[in-house]
Amino acid sequence: MGTYSNRVKQISRSRWFWPMTLCLLLGILLRCWNLEGKVFWHDEVYTALRVVGYLGPEVEQTLFTGTPFTAERLLEYQTFATGATFGDTVRSLVDHPEHPPLYYLLAWGWVKLFGTSIAGFRSLSVTFSLLTLPALAYFARELFGHHPAVIIAPLLFACSPVQVLYAQEAREYSLWVFLSVLASWALLRAVRLGKRSAWGLYALALALLFYTSVLSALVAIAHGCYGLCILARRRWLVLGGAFLVALLLFLPWLSVIAFQIHRWHTVTAWTLSKVPRIILMKLWGLHFSALFVDPNLSLDHLYTYLVPPLVLICIGIGLYGCLKRFPSRTSFLLLSLVIVPTLALIGGDLFRGSRLSTETRYFLPALMMAQVAIAGWLGGQYLNRRRLVLFGLTGLIGLGLANSVALAKAPTWWSKREGTFSYAIAAAITATHNPIVLTQKESTTLGNLISLSYDLPPETPFQVTYAPNIPALATDNSHTILLFRPSGMLTEAYGCSAEPLPEILALLWQVPCR
Repeated sequence: MGTYSNRVKQISRSRWFWPMTLCLLLGILLRCWNLEGKVFWHDEVYTALRVVGYLGPEVEQTLFTGTPFTAERLLEYQTFATGATFGDTVRSLVDHPEHPPLYYLLAWGWVKLFGTSIAGFRSLSVTFSLLTLPALAYFARELFGHHPAVIIAPLLFACSPVQVLYAQEAREYSLWVFLSVLASWALLRAVRLGKRSAWGLYALALALLFYTSVLSALVAIAHGCYGLCILARRRWLVLGGAFLVALLLFLPWLSVIAFQIHRWHTVTAWTLSKVPRIILMKLWGLHFSALFVDPNLSLDHLYTYLVPPLVLICIGIGLYGCLKRFPSRTSFLLLSLVIVPTLALIGGDLFRGSRLSTETRYFLPALMMAQVAIAGWLGGQYLNRRRLVLFGLTGLIGLGLANSVALAKAPTWWSKREGTFSYAIAAAITATHNPIVLTQKESTTLGNLISLSYDLPPETPFQVTYAPNIPALATDNSHTILLFRPSGMLTEAYGCSAEPLPEILALLWQVPCR
């Protein structure tokens, strides 16, 4: 106890203590900043929809009848209805078997306490991101022992742009990162202690990880590869037993997936659309570079060709340095957690012609471990090359904070996808005299309209059509008709040869167009 106390005093007296503390606090504050000011985009809308107990198809059946409804009416589906029960939320979750229920059930309790505002939903993700900081310190301690990396790893995480980005989204990904770190820490601890209780804790953490994302299977496979390569054969059965317990605990949701397999194929069909390989390769690099720098530039910018390769080289050096300096009992787990999920996502897309690897969020556990590897390498160099390490660490933290400030104050970022132009579209609609917004029923229509409604006057009317039904144009000129994300069918029906605003591309058209 005295040794630990002396170590704490030594750290607190260091001239770097207050700068590091300030960086940590800035990372925490950035996660809490401007939560209400960002676009609440399509996927976040569906988070709220499920949590408060609505089914998307039922809402569409109610609203998309061809008659007008208002933005205020749309937003009613983002809060609990009178008489709504916990069972309604469970029913809505079962309708989306691709999303295991843990985050959404926790969110149900959270917004019951703190309300269904945008900040109310997003603050849960912020909380999990903040919990990752101490979890990461414990994980680094288990990996590296008493080592500078125990301090460096949480610092890099606190200032990482991609971690700040997903800490501010009302989705399950910050919980996924937290539980990935927790489960990996529990595995190392169980290997070190060898106690039944430690292995039981690991099995529980792994089960919670499964209940957060189906892609947690990749983390489990990485753990399995680590066990096969590092553990003695007599411990394979123990690790296998922990896997079996975790799978048994996850069996209820596996049953939901089995019964809802047709629904699974329907809602995940978008992942099978092909993306050119050159685009895939650019995105793979950008996933990892976003750990330290994320200027939100186009794929064709020179940055895409220069910075991501440099970051990947640094990550490779970090992994190699950890393998050389630290025991394989710990360092090989880092290597496995970075390589296995990354190769599985990339290889799966190359083999199937799918697009899972275009999504940064699916790489988050691997990105987290790559960052830990960098921390381990920097910490290992600290004693012999202190100035160089401090210079590099200052640069990484400075870049991360600068980019995190930019994305925290921005109303939208690349991760918002359909919501990228939401503010510009809402401003154009609001500036139009007596508008009515007309669109057609597509898979993303409901989410996009609700997202847009957050930034529109509550009385703004919408009208949704089903192909091939096209409403006749009003002849009394009482409304200005705007086409939102119009299909070719709509533009042809109204004879549009539009000149859309350059900042919102062809997402909003005015009728008549000629």
